[in-house]
Amino acid sequence: MAVCGHIIVIPGKANVRYYQDEEVEFIENAGWGNPQGQDNEEPNVFIHCWDNGMRRSRENENKAKKQLKVAMVGCSFIFGLGVKDYDTMVWHLNEKYPDVVFDNWGLEGAGPLQIYARIEHILQHSNDYDLIVYNGYQGQMSRNCVPRATGSLRLNGLWLPVPYAEHDLFGRYKTYFVDDQRYWGEKKSLVIDLLKRSVYLYYTKRYQEKYSPIALSNAGGSKEEKFVVDAFTESINNMKLLCDKYNKDFLVCVLEDRSVKFDGQDEFYILSSNPGLHCETVNVSMPGNEQMKAENRVMNHVGYHPNAKVHAYWAEKFSEYFDKRYESVLNKKQ
Repeated sequence: MAVCGHIIVIPGKANVRYYQDEEVEFIENAGWGNPQGQDNEEPNVFIHCWDNGMRRSRENENKAKKQLKVAMVGCSFIFGLGVKDYDTMVWHLNEKYPDVVFDNWGLEGAGPLQIYARIEHILQHSNDYDLIVYNGYQGQMSRNCVPRATGSLRLNGLWLPVPYAEHDLFGRYKTYFVDDQRYWGEKKSLVIDLLKRSVYLYYTKRYQEKYSPIALSNAGGSKEEKFVVDAFTESINNMKLLCDKYNKDFLVCVLEDRSVKFDGQDEFYILSSNPGLHCETVNVSMPGNEQMKAENRVMNHVGYHPNAKVHAYWAEKFSEYFDKRYESVLNKKQ
């Protein structure tokens, strides 16, 4: 199934069985998982994931942790869609720091709520991580802010409800993953199945008209845009709270910085200087929107993902931050 333009793995597909039971459990909760095989943008690139769900990010899967262990989470940008394994940002970091483990937990097409679920899944199954890095960009903002569907909503079409979060009437923050959006009897009754498809067709049209990246880019500082930014900011702050609960460092790494502007407000950058974020942030985006140029995208296509040159740049800029932030640990004699 295609999600946000990416080919992904969903529960019930034969290739999901490649993954360990813990990863299948995550996929069923989050809605989908990463694919194996030929890349969707660059036909000469082949995606390799280990059976725990991570993308291959070094020669030795069982690289020993001597100094630090870092989980890099995010969507297809950090995953490296269109980029060979050894050209991704995470591979570069593993090569630069032989005594530090960097794991690539990117999930194609994921929004902030699904990335939160990935962090939670990681921390519930491993206590080895010292740092969780959320690698974000503005394009993730609206992916989990309202209910919608992905796939074909036509009769017998393959589709999924996308996880989302909202505040209920009492102001409580509620999350709705795939299981939370099931209708009673949906797999047994054609009437209920059609009813659910109709409801999600309405949700999806509303999302496309008001909350999708294209709709927001044409909105000119609308109330929907402010709602999406606020929801995005809250999701990231919740990631920080989750990491605090497990006593882990948390960092926001801005991979692509695009500005937004609301009526009556000064322009600000959604991640690198968002006043609502309560966490440490490092901006590794190319200055002057350089990475938006065709020469810095996969296949020189402006609509595709950042290419290997951008991943190398990200790794170098992140290293500058990492060397300063963890100087005492990295310089400690073994």
